[in-house]
Amino acid sequence: MKINLDDGYSFGRGLFETIKVVDKKALFLTRHLIRLNNSLEFFGIDRKISEDEVYNFVRSQKNSDYALKLSVSEKNTIFTIRTDPYRLVDKSRMLKLCISDVKRNSTSHTVYHKSFNYYDNIIEKRKAKEAGYDEVVFFNENNFLAEGAVSNIFFVRDNSLYTPALKTGILAGTMRDYIISKNDVKEVYLKKYDMKDYEACFICNSLMGILPVGQIDEFEYKENDLVKDLIGKLEKIGF
Repeated sequence: MKINLDDGYSFGRGLFETIKVVDKKALFLTRHLIRLNNSLEFFGIDRKISEDEVYNFVRSQKNSDYALKLSVSEKNTIFTIRTDPYRLVDKSRMLKLCISDVKRNSTSHTVYHKSFNYYDNIIEKRKAKEAGYDEVVFFNENNFLAEGAVSNIFFVRDNSLYTPALKTGILAGTMRDYIISKNDVKEVYLKKYDMKDYEACFICNSLMGILPVGQIDEFEYKENDLVKDLIGKLEKIGF
């Protein structure tokens, strides 16, 4: 693999997408490429990735099911694959989350894009795993809940869905957008003490689909029929 040492390598001026491939089908591909191409334009990178480019790569692979990472900078388009870590995950297990001491910067140029500047997420996710947690969540500089290291977060109350507003400084996840497009979801600003007011919680991304949350630090959440229904609907399309 030849990699050109452009501004993506030197300054993190590049974007990536992680796409779930099931039976040689790239799930949510259109949504992924809309986000990627919009971010390339924002970063001033004169590139546009097509669905044909992705499917040409997918068809070339012997494997049928995997996690595909597409990384794009000014002079590079790199496809890599790895085992899908969520393919056989138990979706009935309630996850345990913790809160990061690192603050999301809602005024950042990069926080709203899936850029190469991703290492805060990796460090905090690793620390959480070492401490026995499944995921870590961030608050922003104004102490509003934002997102997880590799996920968006939703809450349930009175059979209604709530999720942090984009302006708190979060990535508009493809799974987040899909859930919002299919359900009545209220985008809200939540302080830490507000989390006690919800009955159920789940996290999501384009590999895991939806996974239920049982605990975030001292806050506990119950199993919920709405969350189970959402998980079931996603399982039917490959998640």
